[in-house]
Amino acid sequence: MFSGMTLDRRSNIAYLGTDLDGEFVGLHAFDPATGTAAPLAPTLGWDAEDVAALAERRTLVLLVNEDAWFRLYTYDLATGRLAAVPGQPGRFPTRIAAHPTLPLVALDVVDTAGVTGVWTYDFERQVFEGWALPDVGLSTPEPEVIHFPTFDQGPDGLPRQLSAVVRRPGDPLASPQPVLIDIHGGPTAQALARVQPQDAVPGPRPVVIRPNVRGSTGYGRSFSALDDGPRREDAVRDIGALLDWIDTQPNLDGSRVAVMGASYGGYVALAALARYGDRLRCGVDMFGIADLPAFLAESEAGHYAEAQRGEYGDARQPAMRRFLESISPIAAADRIRSPLLVYQGANDIRVKPQQSRALVERVRQAGGSVVYIEAPDEGHGLARPVTQFYFGVAMIEFLMRCLGPE
Repeated sequence: MFSGMTLDRRSNIAYLGTDLDGEFVGLHAFDPATGTAAPLAPTLGWDAEDVAALAERRTLVLLVNEDAWFRLYTYDLATGRLAAVPGQPGRFPTRIAAHPTLPLVALDVVDTAGVTGVWTYDFERQVFEGWALPDVGLSTPEPEVIHFPTFDQGPDGLPRQLSAVVRRPGDPLASPQPVLIDIHGGPTAQALARVQPQDAVPGPRPVVIRPNVRGSTGYGRSFSALDDGPRREDAVRDIGALLDWIDTQPNLDGSRVAVMGASYGGYVALAALARYGDRLRCGVDMFGIADLPAFLAESEAGHYAEAQRGEYGDARQPAMRRFLESISPIAAADRIRSPLLVYQGANDIRVKPQQSRALVERVRQAGGSVVYIEAPDEGHGLARPVTQFYFGVAMIEFLMRCLGPE
C-alpha cells in the first residue's frame, strides 16, 4: 500500500509512504538512481497518509492517520525527529501541499459543516490561517471516536477493540436516541472522524455510528486481512458486537436501530439484516453486493482479479464458491423481514443492477417490504444533484418512519 509522495528536487530523492516492510504505512526515502527505498519513520504506529517537502529545509510534513483522525507532523531529515505541529485547527485536514519557495504548506480542511476549505501553516510564524472558507450557514458537532469490544481476542489476548466514528445530532432528540449504523464500502477503506455533508442537514436526526469493522484500513495490514476469504462473515459479527455495545449505552435506544451501507457496506448491511433482523428496525442498501460469486464474476474485467480473490476467496474453487453462495444476502433474502430501502444506479458496472433487482424480487417473494429506487442515469454512486436530492429525501423520510417512536 502506498500513500502520498513528494520529490526533493535538490537531492532528487522521493519521499513516500508505504507498508511494504511493516504493518503500517511508514515514511521512506526512494532513490531513483539506485532503485532502493530506505525507511525513515516506519514505526509511526499509524499510517502516513500524505507527505510534502518543506522548501529550503531538511524537513518533511506528514499527515498521520491516528485512529480515524488526521494529525499534522514534521519530520526532521537531519535528526530523524518526529514532532506534532501545534495548534492544528479543530477540523479535519485531508491533503497537504508545500509552497515551492516559502516555508509554508496548504491544507484542504473539512469544517464542521462537512465543507472543504483551505488553510495554510507558516512554519516561521508558526500560525494557521484560513483562506478559502465557505460559509454555508450549517454546522454540526464534531464527530467522536469510540471503541467497543467485539467477539474475539486481539494479538494481546484481550478482547479485540474496534473503533467507530460517532456523529451525534446538533439538535438531539429526546434521550435515549435512535441509532443509524452506517457501514463504509471497500472493504479496504476506513470510516474517518470527519463530518459528512449530510451530517449537517438540520432537523431531528438519529445518532450515526460508522464502525471500522475488521477488514478496514488504517489499523495495520493484519487487521485488514481479518475478513479475507472464509472469514468474511466475521465482519458481520462485528455489527452484532456493536449492537451489544449500543444496548449498554443509556443515551442510545437499542430498540430503534437501523443499518445502512453502500457497495461492500451494502453487503454487510444486508447480511446484518438477515442475521440480526430482530434487533434492527430497518435497513438501507445502496448498490450493495447481494450475490458474492456473481459479483466476482461480473466485476472481474474491471478489477484486479487476483486481488479480488485474495480478498473474497477464489470462487473458481467449488468449496469456496459454495461458501460464498451460503453467506450471500440473496441466499438469506427470506430472513430479511425488516423494512428495506434499496437504491441502484442502472449504469453501475462495479456492482451491476442485476444484484439489486434480484435481491428485491427475492425479498418481496418472501413477503418482505422493499422500497426500490433505480436511477436510469447513474453509475456506482449518486453523481447528479437531482439524484442526491431525490434519494436523500426518500431516505430521510424512510428512516424517520422507521426510527420514530412506537
